[in-house]
Amino acid sequence: CEADLIAIGCPHCSKEELMQILKLLNGRKVKRELWIFTSRFVASESRKIVEELEKLGAKVFRDTCMVVSPITEKFSCVMVNSGKALEYLPKKRKVEVAFGSLEDCIRMAIS
Repeated sequence: CEADLIAIGCPHCSKEELMQILKLLNGRKVKRELWIFTSRFVASESRKIVEELEKLGAKVFRDTCMVVSPITEKFSCVMVNSGKALEYLPKKRKVEVAFGSLEDCIRMAIS
């Protein structure tokens, strides 16, 4: 499927993963929806990183999970880098899922 949403953070992203996403974006704005899930604690610990990610167009969610998010209300295909999300999203949210590495996901987000 052709991803119209890229969702990262299942399980939640660590501070190191947030930094890696920011580095991979390399100052480029996202062209597709990019949702990043992390904990409130990590988000507050990584405030400046989160601010930079949001400036580039990413949406950072705290203390929730993509599996219980309103994904199916707007999106038909979600790209993930998580085996857990790959397993749960089609069953729980009835949405098509594409799988790739973190690098693949960011490449898709900026394309």
